[in-house]
Amino acid sequence: MRKKKTLWLAILAVVVVLLLSTYVAFISHPCRQRLKRTASVLNEIWNDRNLITQLKTPEGYQRILKERVNEPLACPDTGAPYQFFPEASIVLADAQPHKTRKFRFAIEWRHTKKGETFRVVIWSPAAKASKSKSTPSFFRILFEFIWQLTSWFNPPFRPRPADCQTNLRNVNMALMMYIQDYDEKFPPMKNVARTQLVLSPYTHNMGIFFCPITKQPYRPNPQLHHKPLPTLYYPAETPSFYEPVIHPDGLRGVAYADGHVRFATPSQWQTIQKRYKLPLP
Repeated sequence: MRKKKTLWLAILAVVVVLLLSTYVAFISHPCRQRLKRTASVLNEIWNDRNLITQLKTPEGYQRILKERVNEPLACPDTGAPYQFFPEASIVLADAQPHKTRKFRFAIEWRHTKKGETFRVVIWSPAAKASKSKSTPSFFRILFEFIWQLTSWFNPPFRPRPADCQTNLRNVNMALMMYIQDYDEKFPPMKNVARTQLVLSPYTHNMGIFFCPITKQPYRPNPQLHHKPLPTLYYPAETPSFYEPVIHPDGLRGVAYADGHVRFATPSQWQTIQKRYKLPLP
């Protein structure tokens, strides 16, 4: 009996040692450590309003990161540069899985009531895709229902990344109402403060002129300055307002002269900016 008990204790000790060694190897993984330092720098950047105003393009984003991190934005294990995955709220992630593991290390972005937060997570795109196809459990459905109910009674505690898009849509609605009142002509669009002033009677809160994530004002398209709306050939493709600063996921909001709003990827923004000569501050 004692021998059997001793054997089980030995097996348990071996399992514990293996688990501890695996945990220590995971915590001390060079890729995780680099991303952790990068996440810390991202938190510093998004708490500094002067630095946020410099985040106009993904290239500028990466430049500031490189200056602050003082390390290559690449995995020290695989050597592959980190990539953006904006559709998954991933700021930076391994371009490929590690040799001995099927997952990737990544920096996840979350918009909370306290602002933007960045943290290192284990990320597996394939696992996330397969998980979304599976049937959710009863407890998960119950949890989501309770969370939505709580958020409905207490909206400020609910993370809402779409707040910026909502504000931009409201600004665009104010613009449409102004155009209806002034013979289908656009207001002054060459100066941010002037545009806000003439549109303020059509809003209930001046805060809608600012993105709640970047805290920067939406910029009007100067090409539309006092221009008649009927002269636009493609209102659905003509930007009316846009964000001068990109979001942590590399996207930026753009409003259009037909009233709709959507987020533009870096490549889409380059095309829009070049076509309509949109200035950045």
